[in-house]
Amino acid sequence: MNRITFLLGAGASIPAGYSSTKCLTKKIRASENYYRHTDQKFYRFPERPPTDYTTPIVCRIIDWLFKRTKEYFQDRGNPKELNYEDIYYLASQLRDDATELQNPALLPLIRKLKCEMTLWQECRQYCQVKSILDPSYRLDFNKFCSETCHYIEDIVTDLLNDNRECCTRHLEIIKTIHEEDDLELRGIATLAHDTHVERNLKSAGIKLADGFRPPIPGDTLRIWKNQFSSCDGIPFIKLHGSVNWTSFELPEPRKYEKLPQSEIGVLEPSRLEESVYLHSGGVNRPFLLIGTFNKPAQYSWGLMLDIHYRFRKILEGSDTLVVCGYSFGDKAINTQLIFWCNAERSRSLVVIDPRGRSDVINSARYAAAQLLNDEGTTRFITKKLEEVEPHELLEVLVSR
Repeated sequence: MNRITFLLGAGASIPAGYSSTKCLTKKIRASENYYRHTDQKFYRFPERPPTDYTTPIVCRIIDWLFKRTKEYFQDRGNPKELNYEDIYYLASQLRDDATELQNPALLPLIRKLKCEMTLWQECRQYCQVKSILDPSYRLDFNKFCSETCHYIEDIVTDLLNDNRECCTRHLEIIKTIHEEDDLELRGIATLAHDTHVERNLKSAGIKLADGFRPPIPGDTLRIWKNQFSSCDGIPFIKLHGSVNWTSFELPEPRKYEKLPQSEIGVLEPSRLEESVYLHSGGVNRPFLLIGTFNKPAQYSWGLMLDIHYRFRKILEGSDTLVVCGYSFGDKAINTQLIFWCNAERSRSLVVIDPRGRSDVINSARYAAAQLLNDEGTTRFITKKLEEVEPHELLEVLVSR
């Protein structure tokens, strides 16, 4: 029996009507409609609130970082199309330099940005407002690096946190594999932050084990317990977090025996005002992993360590990995795929991508490109995910 696991990249959410990486980047760089509220989060407003002097500076920083990143790749002879994750990666490096990262190589960049910020009219206006309350106020560089990351996080969350009814034709192949007697669906892993896959599979009667325990009757919070029991359903793994994963302080810890004071929880439905809990640990943001080379460091943190370990174990029990909507740009994920594929000769990849083998290889990172170039290991279905008929994938899997 061929044991199948699916790996869905963010591109697999486009058929459902969610924004592509390119569209998200365009929205974040547009510098309009999103402003900082007094609750310290960024929301869509028709015009900038009179109390918001932060957003104009954040937008200038994003534009500045975009230009620096573009210069970097041009100098390397690699004029790649930049996206918001590239900018977030650089902003997070500047933010974390004061606490976690401590990278001396960043010092020239930090000095250059600090120097230029002193000349920006937006920064001068901000300092003038702050100095009314505190005459000794000086611009807080670290604060604005953090606010830049928050700005990107909040826009991504807003655009992907949509639970509307959507097109689900592209999910029919997963349902077909699940129902096929000669195939075993071992698990579904996704890099997307939205929730359309799990919502629609559950509505089709397919049970999923997502690592969270069921809510207590009368409660709205689900607690992370690292539970992926086969009796609970097909393992469903979100490798980059989710728009409905939020950290909450538990006001009644005795109610949740043997649990820490702070847990990652999912609201059902995912609306903060419908929860009986209040988050007392600062601004309440969903747990999302955004960026490029900063993600692997986060894979060993908290529940992410559980999740990526579980992904590896599911791969070990799989014969074929079906990949959809993934550009093979995550070095840590690529490493997992390469180790898995090289461990046994019989293992294989099936890549669904309308660009075809050569274009996918050219856009992938070097090590992953070598794997994709092996025609004995990797097969391609050169179509959009929503255009693939279930029988086409079945023929490829059965022929194995």
